Amino acid sequence: MTHRTSKWNSIDCNITQNEITFLTAWAPPQKVIHELAQLVGKTLVLDFQSVDSGFEGKLTSHPDGKFEYEDREISY
Repeated sequence: MTHRTSKWNSIDCNITQNEITFLTAWAPPQKVIHELAQLVGKTLVLDFQSVDSGFEGKLTSHPDGKFEYEDREISY
């Protein structure tokens, strides 16, 4: 995969039986989540937050290539 939609690789990765958490720069890695959902044949949900940019949201990616995306401004 050559384009990840995030400027750098992830850091602070933690993996449990039902969840993977990590930090990335600039933007949520949407393409990675889409390709991973197709690869594992399961629906994946990415909850994300960008404190510096002031938004948060949710990406749900299905193995058939369909997805739902929502984001909203963070109010402090």
